[in-house]
Amino acid sequence: QLDPSCSAARSGVIQVHDEILKIDGELVEKQSLNLLKSRVLGRQGSFVNMTFRRLTDRGLFVFEVELMRGAAEFIEIVSQCKLMTKENKKLVAQIRELETTAESHRENMMTMLKDLQKFEEITAQYQTLQRRAEGENERLSTEVAQLRKLVSDNRERGGQELKQTEELEVRLQTQRVEMEGREAELKG
Repeated sequence: QLDPSCSAARSGVIQVHDEILKIDGELVEKQSLNLLKSRVLGRQGSFVNMTFRRLTDRGLFVFEVELMRGAAEFIEIVSQCKLMTKENKKLVAQIRELETTAESHRENMMTMLKDLQKFEEITAQYQTLQRRAEGENERLSTEVAQLRKLVSDNRERGGQELKQTEELEVRLQTQRVEMEGREAELKG
């Protein structure tokens, strides 16, 4: 039975009765257990490539496995470090994505701020024009009222003048008739 804390058991591939054929590419079949041990063991954290042979119901099966050398605690720490490194890479990728999104939002906000400033400038210009237009409307209203009064006064005066003209015409007509009558008397 394999020691559950050893690299071979932790790999999940190696089983009891598997035979070692090669270590780091060198044939080691029929070598002593001490020689095999000396080749398998090494500096903690380094790797060893091993080729195994397994007899199954279907026949002979040969496979390779890369194992990390070291005590179970060391391998566990390295495994945890690898997991943490993967998680850190994911987090860094998420942070970069968020930074990109934040930058995009910042650029959008800056654009919106510029648009708002333009809107405020246009609003101020509009308000200035509106005040001018209101002043001009008041001036024009005053002028229209004055013109209406003048027209009314002129109509009144025109009516009086027309009446005076008609009266003059009647007087002239009367005088003409009188003169014609006198002329006829003088002639006659």
